[in-house]
Amino acid sequence: MALSLAVAGPASAAPGDLDTTFSGDGKVTTNFTPKAEWAIDLAIQADGKIVAAGVAGFGGSNAKFALARYNTNGSLDAKFSGDGKVTTDFTPKLDAANSVAIQPGGKIVAAGVAGFGGSNAKFALARYNTNGSLDATFGGDGKVTTDLTPKRDSGRDLAIKADGKIVAAGAAGMDGSNPKFALARYNTNGSLDATFSGDGKVFTDFTNGDDESYGVALQGVGKIVAAGEAGAGGSNSKFALSGTTPTAPWTPRSAGTARSPRTSPPAPTEPTGWSSKPIRGSLLPEVRTTRGRTATSLWPGTTPTVPRTRRSAVMAS
Repeated sequence: MALSLAVAGPASAAPGDLDTTFSGDGKVTTNFTPKAEWAIDLAIQADGKIVAAGVAGFGGSNAKFALARYNTNGSLDAKFSGDGKVTTDFTPKLDAANSVAIQPGGKIVAAGVAGFGGSNAKFALARYNTNGSLDATFGGDGKVTTDLTPKRDSGRDLAIKADGKIVAAGAAGMDGSNPKFALARYNTNGSLDATFSGDGKVFTDFTNGDDESYGVALQGVGKIVAAGEAGAGGSNSKFALSGTTPTAPWTPRSAGTARSPRTSPPAPTEPTGWSSKPIRGSLLPEVRTTRGRTATSLWPGTTPTVPRTRRSAVMAS
C-alpha cells in the first residue's frame, strides 16, 4: 500500500476541484514497502514544500516511522534523503510517527510511538535535518524515546515553542487499569526539560477508566492545552481538555502553515511551567486515535475483528 495525498484546486478552478498543478491530477501516492503504509499528519514548510509523516511496513515484522517530502508540484523532493523518503527504526516492533512539525530554522520533528507490538511501548521522537538525515544533536543520534510507565505509552501530537522546545502529548499506561493524559517537554537537544513539572513529564487523570490525549496546542499567553477523550471504552466517554500554567513563547507547528488551532501571538513573559490500545477482544493495535479518527490494522498472528475507521489518506484543502 502507498501513502496518499490529495490537494484542492487553485483559485481559478471551481471550489473543491482537485488541483491539476499538483502531480497532474491533484493526487499523489508514495510507496515505501510492499506492506501497508499511510500518512497520519503533515506540515507545510515556509517554501511550500509538504512533509507527510506516518508509518511504513505495517503488517510486517518491523514497521517504521515514515516521512516523505514533496515539492509544490507534488513530486518527491530529491533534496530530502536523495529520493524524498525517509524511514526511521526505533525497535524491532511497530514504530509509527503520529505527528510532524517544523522547528524554527527548518528542522523537522516527528513524534509517535516506538515498540507498539511489545508490552512497554514508549513516546518516540525523531528530528531530521533539512536534507532528511537524522540530527545527531538531538538525543545523540536523532532519536529519543521516553518511558512514562511500565505499560504502553504513545505520543499522538506535538507543538513547538519559539525557543525550539518540544511538547509531546499522548497517553500513558495503556493496558493498565487507569491510563492518563500524558505530556512531555523536551529541550532542543532532546533531553527532558526539568523546568516542566520537575522532570519534564505531566500526567492528568479525568476518570477511573481510560483517559487519552489526542492533540496539543499552545495559547498566546504560553499555556499548553491538551485535548482528548475521558473514559474511553466506556458507555459515556467525554470530550476532555486540560491546561497548564504559562510557559515560554512559541511558534506554530510549521512556518507558513495556516492551521488556526496551532497559531497564536507570542507570549510576553517566560514564567516557569507547570492510545494505542487493543480494540475490544482482539490484538488489533491502534496506531493513533487523532481528532476522533482511529488507525487500525491486523498485527501478524491475530484474528480479525471489526476495526474502527482507519485514516489511510491525507487531504489538504
